[in-house]
Amino acid sequence: MSNTNNDLFDILGAIELPEEILNETNKIQEKKVTTTFNINTKAKKEKRVKTSFVVKIQTKNNSSNTKENLTEKKETKKENKFLKQFYSSAIFGLKYITTSVAIFGVLLVSTNFSAYSTIVKSYVFKNDTQKEEVSLLNSVNADQVEEKKTIHKKTKKEILKEFEEKTIKKENKVDYFNIKKIIANTSSKNIDLGINIVPYENRIVIPKIAKNIPLIDIKEKKVKSKNKLENIFMKELESGIVRYPGSARPWEKWNVFIFGHSSNYPWIAGKYNAVFARLGQLKKWDIIYSYYWQKKYKYQVISKKVIKPTDVWVLKNDKTKKELTLMTCWPIGTDLNRLIVTTKLIED
Repeated sequence: MSNTNNDLFDILGAIELPEEILNETNKIQEKKVTTTFNINTKAKKEKRVKTSFVVKIQTKNNSSNTKENLTEKKETKKENKFLKQFYSSAIFGLKYITTSVAIFGVLLVSTNFSAYSTIVKSYVFKNDTQKEEVSLLNSVNADQVEEKKTIHKKTKKEILKEFEEKTIKKENKVDYFNIKKIIANTSSKNIDLGINIVPYENRIVIPKIAKNIPLIDIKEKKVKSKNKLENIFMKELESGIVRYPGSARPWEKWNVFIFGHSSNYPWIAGKYNAVFARLGQLKKWDIIYSYYWQKKYKYQVISKKVIKPTDVWVLKNDKTKKELTLMTCWPIGTDLNRLIVTTKLIED
């Protein structure tokens, strides 16, 4: 096939065509070449444009992906920083709270050592506290000694004899004050003995917590300010527990309101700074004794509660009942609340 083509080409080349035909054929061939060249260049340009567009899109996608990755990394870093800060602050807060609570506890116990030590001793040395309770009960039960004898009816001779003795005593005043003669003249047959052995001063006796405490009435009748009244209270509480001014007396039908220290500042010297430290150990049906104006009153615990300092309803006068209320600051070493023990009169 290749030989025939060459032969035809040679034959056609040997024939001399006219110039017009040759020019037209050349033009046609040039057009074909130019068109094919233009087509090829356009195709190449389109490929280049497409490739450049694809490259641009890929670069845009890559840049957007990198930006998203960077933002995600930043957000994760921020979250990690926040979590680290939160955990560190939480740990610091827990440490701060535990250390402050520990310091507060040490200070509370150390400054109120006498109050807390009495409570601990009541549980550790339980036998000793029971002995104190029994001794107080025995002393309370022994305050009424009654020994009644039959009265001897005197004869006329005895009456005349006594009259003579009286006249002699008047004449001789020295013999009148002779103790031996007085003892000799007293006969056990004509004695009617009924003796009340009670404290001279007002007192509150609580056998359960082994306390026998002086009960103080405020002497001042007029107080100008609240601060002055508080100063009077603090001064009187150094000598015992105080009956609130204006509250009832034991024989009256309303509330005998009494308050005392559960603790006090360690630099304030006083015998009764922790007198009510064990008041919280009282339970329902426990007995309390009040000695007021040399008369004994017996009370029984009916309730125990913790209230706020602003709850002044405990001072309310219920004139249908004979009650006695004991109050102290609670918890020990603070003035956050008040412990109230209410009792009712069962014997007077």
